Amino acid sequence: MQGVSVYIPISGATDALRYCIDGLLSQSLQPDEIIVIHDSASKRIESLVRRYSQRIRVIKITEKIGSSYAKNVALQT
Repeated sequence: MQGVSVYIPISGATDALRYCIDGLLSQSLQPDEIIVIHDSASKRIESLVRRYSQRIRVIKITEKIGSSYAKNVALQT
């Protein structure tokens, strides 16, 4: 059986990210990995990501990116 990876491109919407991760982790069949791709220097996102550090992988992009670039980054990981 193949594993399931979920990637979440985010740019500053901390509450949406928290709800998304909580929802994924409350599923009876959880994804094998959760990848968060963000292009924000927000301290709120950094703090939130640290809360889930054991469960997710983070890819931080230093410049603003579009959703298609974020999808390409996710597919390359």
